[in-house]
Amino acid sequence: MKNLLKKEWVYVRWLILINIFLLIISSSQIFASYLSQINFFISSNNKNMKKFALDPHFHIQNYFGEKMTLIIIAVVFFSVFIIMAADYLNGGRERLISMSYTRKQIIESKWIMAAISVVIPLIIDYCFIFGIYFINYSILNSINRYRFMLEWMVLNVLTCIFIITFIMFIQSLHGNNIAGVITSVILLFLWKNGEELLREFLNLYGIKFSYSHEVYMVAYYNNMNNMTLKPIVRILVLITFSMLVFFIMVKIFENIPLENKYNLSMYKPFTYVLRIIFVIVITMMAMTIIFQYPNQSKILLYIVTSIAIAGLSIYGSVRIIK
Repeated sequence: MKNLLKKEWVYVRWLILINIFLLIISSSQIFASYLSQINFFISSNNKNMKKFALDPHFHIQNYFGEKMTLIIIAVVFFSVFIIMAADYLNGGRERLISMSYTRKQIIESKWIMAAISVVIPLIIDYCFIFGIYFINYSILNSINRYRFMLEWMVLNVLTCIFIITFIMFIQSLHGNNIAGVITSVILLFLWKNGEELLREFLNLYGIKFSYSHEVYMVAYYNNMNNMTLKPIVRILVLITFSMLVFFIMVKIFENIPLENKYNLSMYKPFTYVLRIIFVIVITMMAMTIIFQYPNQSKILLYIVTSIAIAGLSIYGSVRIIK
């Protein structure tokens, strides 16, 4: 295992340097924008502007949550893609089979290196943010609390670890195939936006749909004010789900046939799940695009159109996902 980690470290160290550079450059630009807005509102003679500057949504963790989420997730996907695809691009199945390591050791070493390549740059970036925070302590102390920021940073790190585990779990279902990156992007998008899509689709039929999604949305959590779950509960949820997905990922990778180059193999039960998801999503998206405004007099038309789109989607899924 130690030798395997050394082998992976050859390119992971470069990933760490690239990620540190990307995150610090992004953070410095966002922090400069944040400070300029705070200074403008506080120095203004307008009472409403001063009140707005002290609003909770101007907290660093919320401001950065909005601006940095996409950048951080892009860094996570890039890192996992490089680590999981390295062996595939350098010989794929033959290279992995020829290694004198067990499947479990291979996937565990890749997970460790993926986590290191993201977590270390994140921690360094957050140390950088803390440094700038204390330099501007006189301005920011009134609207930002040290403990609040620390909780946000811990949750962000755990969130990234969960997303890394989830992406690698999907990769394992594909036999370590690059196509797993595309699949995980789609599934993570649905995880975040699926409720809204389902609500709009059901609204066409006059069905009202809403429920509390705090627990399953923890993996996307960046705003300390958007959810009522206590930070310790969110931390426990993230750790629990990460461990569960990690365990399943290792078990699947031990049994899934590894792909030959250019051959998109997949864990067989997952192909059926993916087809069902594909059909449902395409049907809902097409319906909400075609019929943007619900009309109770057109229910029959909605049903017929849904069945037709679902039929075409089933045919397409069979042709695409084999």
